[in-house]
Amino acid sequence: MWIIFSAFIRILIVVATNKLLTKQLDFQNLSSYYIVLSIYNFFGSIIIGPFGEYIIKIFFKTNSKYNIAFFLESFYKKLFLPIALMSLILLIIGLYFYFGLTNNYFIEIPILISLMLVFRSIFDSNIYFINALGYYRGYSILITFNALVYYTLSFLLTEILQPTYFIWISGFVLSNIIFSTVTVYFLRAYTINKNSKHKFYFNSKIKKFVPSLIIINILLWFLTDGFRFLSEFKFGLESSATLLLGFALASQLFSIMANFIIPIFTPNLVKSYSEKSKNSRYISFKNYLLKVAPFLILTLILSLLFSETLIRILVDKSKIQDELITIFNIGLFVEFLRSLISVIKNYKLSENRLIYQVYSLIIPLIFLFLTPFIPINSTIIFALYMFLIYFIYFVTSVLFSIKLKNEIP
Repeated sequence: MWIIFSAFIRILIVVATNKLLTKQLDFQNLSSYYIVLSIYNFFGSIIIGPFGEYIIKIFFKTNSKYNIAFFLESFYKKLFLPIALMSLILLIIGLYFYFGLTNNYFIEIPILISLMLVFRSIFDSNIYFINALGYYRGYSILITFNALVYYTLSFLLTEILQPTYFIWISGFVLSNIIFSTVTVYFLRAYTINKNSKHKFYFNSKIKKFVPSLIIINILLWFLTDGFRFLSEFKFGLESSATLLLGFALASQLFSIMANFIIPIFTPNLVKSYSEKSKNSRYISFKNYLLKVAPFLILTLILSLLFSETLIRILVDKSKIQDELITIFNIGLFVEFLRSLISVIKNYKLSENRLIYQVYSLIIPLIFLFLTPFIPINSTIIFALYMFLIYFIYFVTSVLFSIKLKNEIP
């Protein structure tokens, strides 16, 4: 009930945040905002993503033996922060060659990315484990107030200073600095920790597991975020804003749905990773899929039926146009497929057969990389092409999952 109640509150916050975002920022700043998020997702998928997923996989085994709070802090200090610093340096070098020394992007984007990378990633990881440990009230309060403070700070900063993507994201960063600190305190103060000095360390399992995830996450980034750069290349920064906004709104609707069901069903799925029997792990995954799929289907149907109403609720009237509504509808199908693929990925993760995830990405990525050579002259056609790519990705994901199931004795 705590999770469901907090999810309702966050829906209201998301609506208010979208309204304010699309009102305060013009199309060019909106495009810059989504591109910054894409760059952040790229580095996050390389740095925190693979190691975070590894820790999730061994979480309940680790929690039964070690001091989980200090284990996580050791992970942040020994691996996450040093790699984040290295990525910041690489990002600055890359932007120097892309934009030049005199461009504002050269200074602004590295600052935003580095701060988002550190503090948002720490908050996301900590809040996930707080929920997995069963502290539902603490999880609900922390994640809700983080969203509320983000909205408040972004509103105040854009009102007092100026309505740019940099100022807006600064509110997001400040909120996550505050609440990443709070979650660290929560884990140290409230989780039941055994007296242990065991800390995060490299071993043979992590050396085999993490590189595969890094490759997968890089490849997956091209599908989930890289298309935004292709859109900018084809249609320009301002013209591609409608495409980016439509897809982002569709993604947010499915994220709202995930806020209800994922925190409820995920802990049992994570626990199943520690089960020794392959058949038991498959049954746990199957039960998870059967519980989640109806919510995904319902979200898709209701969103399509009330798409125009949802657009009016989520977007400031200055940004609403017929093209946005059409792209939003296409984006809903894309997000539906992406959500199903994400559920299927959990099965491959549980069996350590991530190579099948790589195989399922090959054909979709070939189609994506051919995009610059295909005469696509409108953002709507581009959106339909992205749906085709995701449909192919979904089919290949299912086929390789069936192959994996047949390998289980």
